[in-house]
Amino acid sequence: MHRLLLLFCFLNSASLLGAAEKPTPPPQTKDGPGGCDYKHAAVRESKHGSGGTEYHLFEPAQPAPESAPVIVFLHGWTAIDPWLYGAWINHLARRGNIVIHVRYQESALTPMEQFTPNTLTAVKAALVELAKPGHVKPDTSRFAIAGHSVGGLLTANLGALAVENGLPVPRALMSVQPGRSARGKQPFGLKLADLSKIPADALLICLTGERDRVCGDTDARRIFTESTSIPAERKNLIILTTDTHGQPALTGSHLAPCSVPADAPDAAIATGPLKEPDLALMLAAATGNFTPARTFLATPEGRQWRRERLSAASIVETFDPPNAQDFAMWRLFDALCEAAFTGQLTADTLGKSPRSLSMGQWSDGTPVKPMRCGVK
Repeated sequence: MHRLLLLFCFLNSASLLGAAEKPTPPPQTKDGPGGCDYKHAAVRESKHGSGGTEYHLFEPAQPAPESAPVIVFLHGWTAIDPWLYGAWINHLARRGNIVIHVRYQESALTPMEQFTPNTLTAVKAALVELAKPGHVKPDTSRFAIAGHSVGGLLTANLGALAVENGLPVPRALMSVQPGRSARGKQPFGLKLADLSKIPADALLICLTGERDRVCGDTDARRIFTESTSIPAERKNLIILTTDTHGQPALTGSHLAPCSVPADAPDAAIATGPLKEPDLALMLAAATGNFTPARTFLATPEGRQWRRERLSAASIVETFDPPNAQDFAMWRLFDALCEAAFTGQLTADTLGKSPRSLSMGQWSDGTPVKPMRCGVK
């Protein structure tokens, strides 16, 4: 799914129009869930394992805490490079969490029936690694899971299978634009576990995009419905809305949760003739290898191309810094984890209040369309 979308957007980038002068979306708030008032100035990253059980650890640093909650982060299909979600991962780590980013697939050819076992194996290995000297001590009593697309399905599976596989009890789960699950005799799709096994005292948010043309809302609703052990007051289904009033547009598309780390404020941007990415870069991205794209977009020419070619496209949400939709997702998950770890549940925790669904204002004062509850 991801590789086809990204290849399409790369190949069609030359046809995109530059952005007109439009209002800009609200910036990241300073305080509270989703805010940028971070406890830690840096993140320590390390890579472990190989193939489908490879994982990256992101630990808060400067200062390094003695212990920290553990969050498992599960990417979308073939979006195996944590850089594609780097802004969200860094946000979580700088707030004081250990983040385990699980690869779960070696390539696009890895059979889907290996995804769940690979995830379980990698998380177990990560917790063993974190117990060694030199790491922030994992507080496994504060254990949460978040995932996007296929990773959203794996979030539900891990939540259901964690305890019986010797993993910590999941306290909070956020399944973002999950899909696509296996149904009946169809040949494609990830098989969902018995979701009634998700602990009854967990908190769950299923989030879907209004214009998610890849996965739609079928699996978000399926996870919400089949997690029968969780009472209604401890879960919610939320729709990320579309608002094209300003620039960048808030698309509510399938790629909305992706966002790479922001460039340094003084990063140079080329001003000469526009340099297009070569075919090798496009093909590499289409097969799940984003290293050439990372290298190109870190150059002055790459920043110029990103600004001029991607500014009017939904793919800007993947290859540009996070926007208001990212901040809204971060806020929801931060609040979910805080409530799960402290036991203090409010309407704001699960997106059941107007305040928690608000998206703020465009720079011209126009309210951004709020998220909405999708429970029927």
